[in-house]
Amino acid sequence: MGSWLGVLYAYRNILVYRNRIFMKTYFIVLSIFLSIPLVACTEKKYSKYQCPMRCEQDKTYEKPGKCPVCEMDLKGVE
Repeated sequence: MGSWLGVLYAYRNILVYRNRIFMKTYFIVLSIFLSIPLVACTEKKYSKYQCPMRCEQDKTYEKPGKCPVCEMDLKGVE
């Protein structure tokens, strides 16, 4: 009878270990999916863009792109 209890105890330990791995995986996946909307909401959309080097003084553009003078990425202006 003692050997059966040992087998049942070992089987229970295996199930508990598998459950812990499942729960860790579940929480990792859940945290990734919950953080995606937070990252997407922080992105700002600007109505005007300007060269950070101000190659063309205060000239602004409607769309993001590159400065025609220095080829740097245009930055958003509020």
